[in-house]
Amino acid sequence: MAGRNMVLVVLALSTLASASAAAAFSYNYYQFYPSIQRLQLNIPSFSFNPSNTSLNAYAIFTINNPTSYNGLGLTQFEPSFEMYGPNGYIPAGGVITFTAPRENLSPGRTVTFNVSFSGFRSGPGEVYKMVQAGATLSQFNFNFTIGVFLSTFLDTYASIRTLYTCSSQMGGGTCIQVGILLNSTPSPSVGGGGGAV
Repeated sequence: MAGRNMVLVVLALSTLASASAAAAFSYNYYQFYPSIQRLQLNIPSFSFNPSNTSLNAYAIFTINNPTSYNGLGLTQFEPSFEMYGPNGYIPAGGVITFTAPRENLSPGRTVTFNVSFSGFRSGPGEVYKMVQAGATLSQFNFNFTIGVFLSTFLDTYASIRTLYTCSSQMGGGTCIQVGILLNSTPSPSVGGGGGAV
C-alpha cells in the first residue's frame, strides 16, 4: 500500500506542476492580442532645418510594450511621410530608407529609433524658399505612416504588422494605431518560429 500511495503522490505532484506550467503559458497567450493593440509608438523629438537640397530632418521614434506579454519582437520599422506647409501639400514626402535592428519588445521595454531624412523631389527646395520668404518652421506639418513588423509565435504561419499614423511639428508629435494586419504568408525576414528576438 505504501508504494501505491507514493505513486499517487508523485502523480498528483506531477499533475499539479504540469497544470501550473500550462496555466502560466495560457495566461501569456491570453495577453497576446491585447499586447499588440496596446503597443505605443511616440515621437518625443522632431526637428528639421531645411536647405535648398535637404530638409535635414531628424525624428526620434519610441515604441513601448506596456503589457505583461512576453514574446513580441520587432523585425522591421518602415516610416514614410507627407509634408504640409502654410499653403498646403508639399511634394517632399515618401518612404524613408531606414534599417532598424531586430529588437525584443519585452514587457515595459521602450525601443528608440533615431531617424534622419532629407526629403524627396522638389520639396526641400520649396520649403527652403518658403522659410527664406518668412515662413516659420512651426508652420510645417509632417504626417508619418509607420509600419511595425512584429515577430511572434505565429512567425512560421503568418506575419503581423501594426500601422500607425503620426502628426508632428517642431518639437515632437503624437501617434495612434490605425490597424493590425495579419498576413497568412510568413515574414521573409523570419528564420523560424519562436517569437521575440
